[in-house]
Amino acid sequence: EQFDIADAITAAVDNDYIYVVAGKYTIPGNTTKKITFIGVDQKDENGRYLTVIDLNGKVSEYNQNLSFKHITFDLTKGENPDRGFTHCTDLSYDECVFTGLYWGYDSSVSTFTNCTFQESTKYNVWTYGGNCTFNSCTFKTSTGTCINVYQTDAQTMHNVIFNNCKFINTGSEDKAAVLCKGKVGNYVQYANVQINNCTTEGAFKKNDDGSPLWQIKDGPWDNITISVDGTQVYPSVVN
Repeated sequence: EQFDIADAITAAVDNDYIYVVAGKYTIPGNTTKKITFIGVDQKDENGRYLTVIDLNGKVSEYNQNLSFKHITFDLTKGENPDRGFTHCTDLSYDECVFTGLYWGYDSSVSTFTNCTFQESTKYNVWTYGGNCTFNSCTFKTSTGTCINVYQTDAQTMHNVIFNNCKFINTGSEDKAAVLCKGKVGNYVQYANVQINNCTTEGAFKKNDDGSPLWQIKDGPWDNITISVDGTQVYPSVVN
């Protein structure tokens, strides 16, 4: 009998675990339940888990608390930000694999632990106003930048935190690993970026401070704060 993830969600109650067999699935939107999805702990020859969730379409998970483990997320089709999990309360990813471009999309809290963002010809992540924490994650890109810290019309601060992460660039030297934009169009961007015990590999472009970890786009901006290993590096602090 074919596993039906929609039926499993319907039958679940808060704090349930749904064990998802190998295959490719979409998640129906607007469930109000707190659920953990656990995939098959086995990868294919490309390093991807056999349980795949397709996030190329829009999944409007307002006010959700969803957790995932041992799952591959397919985001390879296009660059439309109006897709994936949007405006969620709490998202947690543990030992997951992401292919394509992930959009944070104004999520209150998104936590990624031991996740792999496979090589992308675009960025790995656009934060898009989402509060994102990455713990022991690996990012791989061929564009010169892994993360675009960015939002649209929100006038609130969003926090983007990297702990013990590795950024890999297989392409030419173009940008630093984390790119921060202080303004997009007429919209001012507010961001607090923390980079702790992170490393780079490959030809990332170094900023004026000699660091390949971060870069300010079209600055200077007083609405963005960046710290590295607990020390504020932007705006620079003069003693």
